[in-house]
Amino acid sequence: MTIRCYHCNGLLDENDMVIKPIPLICKNGKVRNYKRKFHMKCLQEYMKNSSNREVRKSENDDWSKVYEYYKSEIMRYPETSNLSTYEVRRLNGLRVGSYMPNGNTRIVKKGYSYKTILLTMQFSKAAIVKYIDTHKFHDGEHKINYVMSVLGKNLDFIAEKMRLAQEIGEMTQSNRKLAEYYKNNFDEYIKDSSVAGAFRMLIKEHGEDKLLEAFGLVVRDGRAMDYIKSIEGTHRLNYIRKLLAEDKLPELKRKADSHKKQLRAVNDMENEITVSTTKYKRKGGKRHLNWLD
Repeated sequence: MTIRCYHCNGLLDENDMVIKPIPLICKNGKVRNYKRKFHMKCLQEYMKNSSNREVRKSENDDWSKVYEYYKSEIMRYPETSNLSTYEVRRLNGLRVGSYMPNGNTRIVKKGYSYKTILLTMQFSKAAIVKYIDTHKFHDGEHKINYVMSVLGKNLDFIAEKMRLAQEIGEMTQSNRKLAEYYKNNFDEYIKDSSVAGAFRMLIKEHGEDKLLEAFGLVVRDGRAMDYIKSIEGTHRLNYIRKLLAEDKLPELKRKADSHKKQLRAVNDMENEITVSTTKYKRKGGKRHLNWLD
Protein backbone atom coordinates (compact mmCIF):
# COMPACT_ATOMS: atom_id res chain seq x y z
CA MET A 1 0.00 0.00 0.00
CA THR A 2 1.35 3.44 -0.97
CA ILE A 3 1.65 5.86 1.95
CA ARG A 4 2.04 9.57 1.30
CA CYS A 5 3.08 12.49 3.47
CA TYR A 6 0.20 14.64 4.71
CA HIS A 7 2.24 17.81 4.14
CA CYS A 8 4.06 17.34 0.81
CA ASN A 9 2.20 14.33 -0.63
CA GLY A 10 5.54 12.61 -1.26
CA LEU A 11 6.02 8.89 -0.78
CA LEU A 12 6.77 7.82 2.78
CA ASP A 13 9.37 5.33 3.93
CA GLU A 14 8.91 3.59 7.27
CA ASN A 15 12.37 4.75 8.35
CA ASP A 16 11.46 8.39 7.71
CA MET A 17 7.87 8.44 8.90
CA VAL A 18 6.31 9.96 11.96
CA ILE A 19 2.64 9.92 13.01
CA LYS A 20 1.20 13.04 14.61
CA PRO A 21 -2.36 13.80 15.82
CA ILE A 22 -3.51 16.94 14.01
CA PRO A 23 -6.54 18.95 15.20
CA LEU A 24 -8.96 19.31 12.29
CA ILE A 25 -12.45 20.73 11.98
CA CYS A 26 -15.16 18.14 11.29
CA LYS A 27 -18.25 18.67 9.12
CA ASN A 28 -20.29 19.37 12.25
CA GLY A 29 -17.92 22.21 13.17
CA LYS A 30 -16.26 20.38 16.06
CA VAL A 31 -12.50 19.92 16.33
CA ARG A 32 -11.03 16.42 16.52
CA ASN A 33 -7.49 15.09 16.47
CA TYR A 34 -6.76 12.95 13.44
CA LYS A 35 -3.57 10.90 13.12
CA ARG A 36 -1.60 12.03 10.09
CA LYS A 37 1.65 10.67 8.67
CA PHE A 38 4.59 12.95 7.80
CA HIS A 39 8.21 12.96 6.77
CA MET A 40 10.20 14.08 9.81
CA LYS A 41 11.25 17.34 8.14
CA CYS A 42 7.75 17.93 6.81
CA LEU A 43 6.27 17.62 10.29
CA GLN A 44 8.68 20.26 11.60
CA GLU A 45 7.77 22.60 8.73
CA TYR A 46 4.04 21.97 9.17
CA MET A 47 4.13 22.62 12.92
CA LYS A 48 6.21 25.76 12.40
CA ASN A 49 3.78 27.16 9.82
CA SER A 50 0.76 26.16 11.90
CA SER A 51 2.00 28.23 14.83
CA ASN A 52 3.01 31.19 12.63
CA ARG A 53 0.19 33.73 12.60
CA GLU A 54 1.59 35.62 9.63
CA VAL A 55 1.71 32.46 7.51
CA ARG A 56 -1.85 31.55 8.45
CA LYS A 57 -3.10 35.09 7.84
CA SER A 58 -1.34 35.27 4.47
CA GLU A 59 -2.94 32.04 3.29
CA ASN A 60 -6.38 33.07 4.54
CA ASP A 61 -6.03 36.40 2.71
CA ASP A 62 -5.05 34.57 -0.48
CA TRP A 63 -8.08 32.30 -0.10
CA SER A 64 -10.35 35.35 0.24
CA LYS A 65 -8.96 36.74 -3.04
CA VAL A 66 -9.57 33.41 -4.79
CA TYR A 67 -13.11 33.25 -3.40
CA GLU A 68 -14.01 36.79 -4.49
CA TYR A 69 -12.41 36.54 -7.93
CA TYR A 70 -14.17 33.25 -8.67
CA LYS A 71 -17.51 34.66 -7.50
CA SER A 72 -17.37 38.05 -9.26
CA GLU A 73 -15.14 37.54 -12.32
CA ILE A 74 -15.53 33.88 -13.28
CA MET A 75 -19.10 32.99 -12.29
CA ARG A 76 -20.30 36.63 -12.15
CA TYR A 77 -22.66 36.07 -9.23
CA PRO A 78 -24.40 39.01 -7.49
CA GLU A 79 -22.23 40.78 -4.95
CA THR A 80 -24.44 39.72 -2.02
CA SER A 81 -24.42 36.02 -2.91
CA ASN A 82 -22.23 33.32 -1.36
CA LEU A 83 -20.61 30.31 -2.99
CA SER A 84 -22.19 26.93 -2.48
CA THR A 85 -20.50 24.30 -0.33
CA TYR A 86 -19.86 22.31 -3.51
CA GLU A 87 -17.97 25.23 -5.09
CA VAL A 88 -15.94 25.91 -1.94
CA ARG A 89 -14.89 22.29 -1.70
CA ARG A 90 -13.97 22.14 -5.38
CA LEU A 91 -11.86 25.30 -5.07
CA ASN A 92 -10.13 23.92 -2.00
CA GLY A 93 -9.62 20.71 -3.95
CA LEU A 94 -7.45 22.70 -6.38
CA ARG A 95 -5.39 23.83 -3.38
CA VAL A 96 -4.44 20.30 -2.27
CA GLY A 97 -4.74 18.46 -5.60
CA SER A 98 -7.91 16.62 -4.63
CA TYR A 99 -11.44 16.51 -6.04
CA MET A 100 -13.48 17.45 -2.98
CA PRO A 101 -11.30 17.33 0.14
CA ASN A 102 -12.59 17.04 3.67
CA GLY A 103 -10.89 18.90 6.51
CA ASN A 104 -7.78 21.05 6.34
CA THR A 105 -6.50 22.56 3.09
CA ARG A 106 -4.27 25.24 4.65
CA ILE A 107 -0.55 25.37 5.47
CA VAL A 108 0.25 22.08 3.71
CA LYS A 109 2.89 22.08 1.01
CA LYS A 110 1.15 19.68 -1.38
CA GLY A 111 -0.97 20.88 -4.27
CA TYR A 112 -0.97 24.50 -5.46
CA SER A 113 -0.89 27.74 -3.50
CA TYR A 114 -3.91 30.04 -3.56
CA LYS A 115 -1.69 32.61 -5.33
CA THR A 116 -1.16 30.09 -8.14
CA ILE A 117 -4.89 29.35 -8.30
CA LEU A 118 -5.71 33.07 -8.49
CA LEU A 119 -3.22 33.66 -11.32
CA THR A 120 -4.62 30.62 -13.13
CA MET A 121 -8.11 32.11 -12.88
CA GLN A 122 -6.90 35.41 -14.28
CA PHE A 123 -5.10 33.59 -17.11
CA SER A 124 -8.15 31.39 -17.91
CA LYS A 125 -10.91 33.97 -17.42
CA ALA A 126 -11.42 35.03 -21.04
CA ALA A 127 -11.73 31.47 -22.35
CA ILE A 128 -14.01 30.37 -19.50
CA VAL A 129 -16.36 33.35 -19.76
CA LYS A 130 -16.61 33.00 -23.56
CA TYR A 131 -17.49 29.31 -23.28
CA ILE A 132 -20.03 29.88 -20.50
CA ASP A 133 -21.77 32.60 -22.53
CA THR A 134 -22.06 30.45 -25.65
CA HIS A 135 -22.93 27.01 -24.22
CA LYS A 136 -25.73 25.47 -22.21
CA PHE A 137 -25.10 23.34 -19.12
CA HIS A 138 -27.27 20.62 -17.63
CA ASP A 139 -27.22 22.23 -14.20
CA GLY A 140 -25.11 24.36 -11.85
CA GLU A 141 -22.73 21.54 -10.97
CA HIS A 142 -22.09 20.83 -14.65
CA LYS A 143 -21.08 24.46 -15.11
CA ILE A 144 -18.87 24.42 -12.01
CA ASN A 145 -17.18 21.18 -13.13
CA TYR A 146 -16.37 22.74 -16.51
CA VAL A 147 -14.72 25.74 -14.82
CA MET A 148 -12.71 23.48 -12.50
CA SER A 149 -11.57 21.30 -15.40
CA VAL A 150 -10.17 24.33 -17.25
CA LEU A 151 -8.44 25.62 -14.12
CA GLY A 152 -7.05 22.18 -13.35
CA LYS A 153 -5.53 21.88 -16.84
CA ASN A 154 -3.85 25.29 -16.60
CA LEU A 155 -2.51 25.03 -13.04
CA ASP A 156 0.71 23.23 -13.95
CA PHE A 157 1.48 25.76 -16.69
CA ILE A 158 1.04 28.73 -14.33
CA ALA A 159 2.90 27.00 -11.48
CA GLU A 160 5.89 26.38 -13.77
CA LYS A 161 5.88 30.02 -14.93
CA MET A 162 5.84 31.16 -11.30
CA ARG A 163 8.71 28.82 -10.40
CA LEU A 164 10.83 30.08 -13.28
CA ALA A 165 10.07 33.70 -12.42
CA GLN A 166 11.15 33.03 -8.83
CA GLU A 167 14.39 31.39 -9.99
CA ILE A 168 15.23 34.32 -12.26
CA GLY A 169 14.34 36.78 -9.49
CA GLU A 170 16.60 34.99 -7.01
CA MET A 171 19.44 34.91 -9.55
CA THR A 172 19.20 38.61 -10.39
CA GLN A 173 18.88 39.59 -6.71
CA SER A 174 21.89 37.56 -5.57
CA ASN A 175 23.97 38.65 -8.58
CA ARG A 176 22.50 42.10 -9.14
CA LYS A 177 25.73 43.69 -10.41
CA LEU A 178 26.19 41.05 -13.09
CA ALA A 179 22.53 41.11 -14.16
CA GLU A 180 22.59 44.91 -14.42
CA TYR A 181 25.82 44.87 -16.46
CA TYR A 182 24.37 42.24 -18.80
CA LYS A 183 21.19 44.29 -19.33
CA ASN A 184 22.99 47.60 -19.90
CA ASN A 185 25.66 46.35 -22.29
CA PHE A 186 23.86 43.61 -24.21
CA ASP A 187 20.40 45.18 -24.17
CA GLU A 188 18.76 42.01 -22.89
CA TYR A 189 17.09 41.18 -19.59
CA ILE A 190 17.70 37.85 -17.91
CA LYS A 191 14.13 36.70 -18.53
CA ASP A 192 14.63 33.08 -19.52
CA SER A 193 15.14 30.22 -17.08
CA SER A 194 17.80 28.62 -19.27
CA VAL A 195 19.77 31.89 -19.28
CA ALA A 196 19.42 32.21 -15.50
CA GLY A 197 20.57 28.59 -15.12
CA ALA A 198 23.56 29.17 -17.43
CA PHE A 199 24.49 32.26 -15.40
CA ARG A 200 24.36 30.31 -12.16
CA MET A 201 26.55 27.59 -13.64
CA LEU A 202 29.13 30.09 -14.92
CA ILE A 203 29.18 31.91 -11.58
CA LYS A 204 29.70 28.60 -9.80
CA GLU A 205 32.55 27.67 -12.17
CA HIS A 206 34.39 31.01 -12.41
CA GLY A 207 32.91 33.51 -9.95
CA GLU A 208 31.04 36.75 -10.58
CA ASP A 209 34.20 38.92 -10.81
CA LYS A 210 35.69 36.72 -13.54
CA LEU A 211 32.45 36.89 -15.52
CA LEU A 212 32.34 40.67 -15.22
CA GLU A 213 35.93 40.82 -16.47
CA ALA A 214 35.04 38.60 -19.45
CA PHE A 215 31.98 40.69 -20.34
CA GLY A 216 34.04 43.87 -20.02
CA LEU A 217 36.72 42.60 -22.41
CA VAL A 218 34.09 41.47 -24.93
CA VAL A 219 32.52 44.93 -24.83
CA ARG A 220 35.94 46.53 -25.51
CA ASP A 221 36.73 44.18 -28.41
CA GLY A 222 34.86 45.26 -31.54
CA ARG A 223 34.78 41.89 -33.32
CA ALA A 224 33.81 39.96 -30.20
CA MET A 225 31.06 42.48 -29.46
CA ASP A 226 29.70 42.27 -33.03
CA TYR A 227 29.59 38.48 -32.74
CA ILE A 228 27.94 38.39 -29.32
CA LYS A 229 25.27 40.84 -30.50
CA SER A 230 24.42 38.49 -33.36
CA ILE A 231 23.48 35.70 -30.95
CA GLU A 232 21.14 35.56 -27.96
CA GLY A 233 20.46 33.90 -24.64
CA THR A 234 22.42 30.80 -23.73
CA HIS A 235 24.48 31.07 -26.97
CA ARG A 236 26.05 34.26 -25.60
CA LEU A 237 26.89 32.56 -22.34
CA ASN A 238 28.28 29.51 -24.15
CA TYR A 239 30.58 31.89 -26.07
CA ILE A 240 31.74 33.39 -22.76
CA ARG A 241 32.23 29.89 -21.36
CA LYS A 242 34.38 29.01 -24.38
CA LEU A 243 36.51 32.13 -23.91
CA LEU A 244 37.07 31.22 -20.27
CA ALA A 245 37.72 27.52 -20.97
CA GLU A 246 40.26 28.29 -23.70
CA ASP A 247 41.85 31.04 -21.60
CA LYS A 248 41.20 33.67 -24.29
CA LEU A 249 40.84 36.57 -21.86
CA PRO A 250 44.56 37.57 -21.97
CA GLU A 251 44.37 37.73 -25.77
CA LEU A 252 41.23 39.87 -25.61
CA LYS A 253 42.92 42.07 -23.04
CA ARG A 254 45.97 42.60 -25.32
CA LYS A 255 43.67 43.50 -28.21
CA ALA A 256 41.67 45.85 -26.02
CA ASP A 257 44.86 47.52 -24.69
CA SER A 258 46.25 47.84 -28.22
CA HIS A 259 42.98 49.36 -29.42
CA LYS A 260 43.05 51.73 -26.45
CA LYS A 261 46.60 52.86 -27.35
CA GLN A 262 45.55 53.48 -30.94
CA LEU A 263 42.61 55.56 -29.77
CA ARG A 264 44.90 57.51 -27.44
CA ALA A 265 47.33 58.17 -30.29
CA VAL A 266 44.49 59.41 -32.51
CA ASN A 267 43.16 61.61 -29.70
CA ASP A 268 46.66 63.04 -29.09
CA MET A 269 47.02 63.83 -32.78
CA GLU A 270 43.60 65.52 -32.86
CA ASN A 271 44.52 67.57 -29.81
CA GLU A 272 47.82 68.61 -31.41
CA ILE A 273 46.01 69.67 -34.59
CA THR A 274 43.58 71.72 -32.54
CA VAL A 275 46.36 73.46 -30.59
CA SER A 276 48.43 74.14 -33.73
CA THR A 277 45.44 75.48 -35.65
CA THR A 278 44.73 77.88 -32.80
CA LYS A 279 48.35 79.15 -32.91
CA TYR A 280 48.18 79.51 -36.67
CA LYS A 281 45.05 81.66 -36.48
CA ARG A 282 46.56 83.87 -33.76
CA LYS A 283 49.56 84.65 -35.97
CA GLY A 284 47.39 85.67 -38.86
CA GLY A 285 48.12 82.58 -40.87
CA LYS A 286 51.71 83.61 -41.68
CA ARG A 287 53.34 80.33 -40.77
CA HIS A 288 52.65 76.64 -41.29
CA LEU A 289 50.85 74.50 -38.73
CA ASN A 290 53.25 73.22 -36.06
CA TRP A 291 52.36 69.61 -36.67
CA LEU A 292 53.40 69.99 -40.33
CA ASP A 293 56.71 71.70 -39.54
